[in-house]
Amino acid sequence: MSYGPDTADIFRRSSSYVDRILKGEPAGNLPVQSPEKFELVVNLKAAKALGLSVRESFLLLADVVINRVGQCPLLAQSGHSRDANVRFWG
Repeated sequence: MSYGPDTADIFRRSSSYVDRILKGEPAGNLPVQSPEKFELVVNLKAAKALGLSVRESFLLLADVVINRVGQCPLLAQSGHSRDANVRFWG
């Protein structure tokens, strides 16, 4: 399991810094930014190998679920509205 900043969002937001620097603004004048978007990744394959079980309610909160077969059967059965936002990696 991993919970941390979404790196794609960080790179996307950094483009505004590059734009301001290319327009001549000194880098020292740019404010420091904190991550705004975070991502929860759950690896069911590793959890199963360790003999751990993960609750369905927790899986529904995850942005990414890594599963051996490429999809999470718990989420597929639930019909939860977040299913469309979850990316499955095999």
